[in-house]
Amino acid sequence: MKNYYVLQRKIVNDPLYYLEPFTKWQAWNDMIRMVNWDTGEIKDGQEIIKLKRGEFCHTEKHLAEKWKWSRGKIRRFLTWLENDSRITVRKTVPKTVHRTGHPRIVVYLCNYQKYQLPIKNGGTPDSTPDSTPDSTETNNNIQITNINNKNVPYEEIIESLNKESGKKFRPTTKSFRKLINARIAEGFTLEDFIQVNKNKSLDWKNSVKMNKHLNPETLYCSKHFDTYLNSTVQGSSFTVDTFQTLYNDPLIKTKSMKTARHLFRVGLTGLTEEQATKYFEKEISLTWKEDEKIQNIYKEYITALKEEETIT
Repeated sequence: MKNYYVLQRKIVNDPLYYLEPFTKWQAWNDMIRMVNWDTGEIKDGQEIIKLKRGEFCHTEKHLAEKWKWSRGKIRRFLTWLENDSRITVRKTVPKTVHRTGHPRIVVYLCNYQKYQLPIKNGGTPDSTPDSTPDSTETNNNIQITNINNKNVPYEEIIESLNKESGKKFRPTTKSFRKLINARIAEGFTLEDFIQVNKNKSLDWKNSVKMNKHLNPETLYCSKHFDTYLNSTVQGSSFTVDTFQTLYNDPLIKTKSMKTARHLFRVGLTGLTEEQATKYFEKEISLTWKEDEKIQNIYKEYITALKEEETIT
């Protein structure tokens, strides 16, 4: 073990992880994190894409957004990795291209095994510490299907939602289980589901308009789950102490002022108008409240919330 150090796949939830454009090393390390640790398959709409150990499936657009690169840089990097015999790349079938407009690529890490902890006594990938599930990230229309259902706390998750929302959902519903499987595959835990249930029940339970959205299809979808997990000022990682700690860190101090503004923008994500106002008025220092761009970010966010309310 002396030649290894362990990182949770859930490290992507740290606000610093995707804060700035990736270096090539960070991108390569992120690819190691994303690949499947065992064989499996993902469902993209009506299409099944089979993946083997050491593979992940995404679009160039998704990688470009996550790493803050251009799609041209994504292609050049993948080509370089292929020429260096680190990966092989294959396209998915044309059905996906026709439906989404963005062809998916399947990337295989040629020497994936050497990046893993050694398996002793003829073990299988199931011997991986903490029995990590399929690590492939999911886009809005992808569900991961090779989760061991025996180890998934469906009952605890749905019972928590029923308790917080006052509803009576059934943990045996297949569509609920698929969503839970997908989020667990991304590294989320039982505690994360319980927190999402609490956060959104507090926000929506007493709202005639929003109460109908207190259901697993809305709460556990890939597009919003992480936002809902951090949707209240109380539960958010961007409280005044952590915001100031991040900004005062020597790493941040060496960056331009737009770094702090980016932190503020991320900290607003998922907040209601009331929560956003409290965040701006009480948790941001006087210096930053006087910053013109910080003020504009806040005003734009409030305006967007009001426009969304008008539409819905």
